[in-house]
Amino acid sequence: MMNTLTITGLNKTYSNGTKAIDHISLSVENGMFGLLGPNGAGKSSLMKTIAGLQAADSGEVRFNGVDVLTDKRFIQKQLGFLPQDFGVYPKVSAYDLLNHIALLKGISDTAKRKHQVMSLLEQVNLYADRNKEVHTFSGGMRQRFGVAQALLGNPQVILVDEPTAGLDPEERNRFNLLLSALSKDIIVFLSTHLVDDVHQLCPQMAIINKGKLVASGAPAQLVKELTGKVWTRFINVQDLGIYQSRFDLISYRFTEGNLFIVVYATSQPEGFVSLPPSLEHFYFHQIKNIEQ
Repeated sequence: MMNTLTITGLNKTYSNGTKAIDHISLSVENGMFGLLGPNGAGKSSLMKTIAGLQAADSGEVRFNGVDVLTDKRFIQKQLGFLPQDFGVYPKVSAYDLLNHIALLKGISDTAKRKHQVMSLLEQVNLYADRNKEVHTFSGGMRQRFGVAQALLGNPQVILVDEPTAGLDPEERNRFNLLLSALSKDIIVFLSTHLVDDVHQLCPQMAIINKGKLVASGAPAQLVKELTGKVWTRFINVQDLGIYQSRFDLISYRFTEGNLFIVVYATSQPEGFVSLPPSLEHFYFHQIKNIEQ
């Protein structure tokens, strides 16, 4: 079944005046969709609004044609949500906690519930640890447990908010592999500030900042817009301020103790060499433009 999540003209302003969602429109189908933006960009606000955890001021969110802002139960019955601050209960085993969450989700048949809990623990590679208390799990194991609880009830759309924050590289790769496998037949809406996660996993993406949609599309097509416009050179550290004032600086980084800068220009600046553009270059260039 092809699922479609359509967001049209969505707005949300908090009581303190913060415009968390500023007229955002997106369309998402089965597969992994990356929502990229810095901390405070409005990613979590958008996730919570889609999930029905907070009301929007205006606009529409439709899942398979149904307006879920007015019919929250429709999407919540088909939704799995892994928030950024997913908590765990102390001194409760993975099996018992997952079984309890399954009951809360309305899976009342004992045999069906046990089968689904066991299957999910196997799927997220926690079956061998099912009798261990979840509070003893590593960060990556907790995130995989979070995915298991999000998958209870066979959801058609999963919202995942900053899932790899704080994970070591091995756990991050394992977690990303799990998300990729899940996204074949359902929507996985991945919110993150990590460009690499989107680059590795998502055939479609959007960038938001300060509540606004900055760009959207296929990563390769977005990066292509910078072809022939990205340049780099080595500079002395003390000259960084001079180059920041003279050029449209995308980023800078140290490589083996040497400082290399990357700039945007429509023609080759003197002393610079061409650099193949990356999704990171596109992201930082877009974020900088909207902040100016």
